[in-house]
Amino acid sequence: MLIWPLWKIPLVNTRVFLPYPGLIAVRPSGPVRTQVLQGIMNLKGGHMIVVVGVDGSPVSVDVLKKAAEQARWRDAELHIVHVSQMPIVYSEVPIDLTGIAESERVAMWEQLEPSLAAIDVPIKRVDLEGYPPDLLPDYAHKVAADLVVVGTRGRGNFASLILGSTSHRTIQVAGCDVLVVNPKAG
Repeated sequence: MLIWPLWKIPLVNTRVFLPYPGLIAVRPSGPVRTQVLQGIMNLKGGHMIVVVGVDGSPVSVDVLKKAAEQARWRDAELHIVHVSQMPIVYSEVPIDLTGIAESERVAMWEQLEPSLAAIDVPIKRVDLEGYPPDLLPDYAHKVAADLVVVGTRGRGNFASLILGSTSHRTIQVAGCDVLVVNPKAG
């Protein structure tokens, strides 16, 4: 007898359609849900990890709240990843961009501090430098994340058109589930 978790079963008009005949559907809750999640963690060989990408935009607060909610439900550790990307500057005068990058990081973490204080799961802050659409999925793969949470827009429509969308790239290459948070939806 095979048991299929109910949260993986599509619901259509409140009828449950099981993916294979002969399966029993269960939707664990309370202590049973905890046992199921611990069983999944033991199969993985560790604890569950939710990775969230933040960029200091107003959308980041909504994305962080949704990621914390998902981490709480999964009893997972939350990795909050900020990837800073310095523009390429061609100049005859040497320019030190490290100070600019550091001040951007500090301002971004200060902006998120009230939201971080409200999170009731273990968190890990991660600062990376490079191209966000590549580094966020790479980091998620490196830590064997169970879920990546990203926002729909950080830079804005025009910049995403020119530079590429982090959420679009993450959906394409992440080795785990990706949740894209649309702040307009809720």
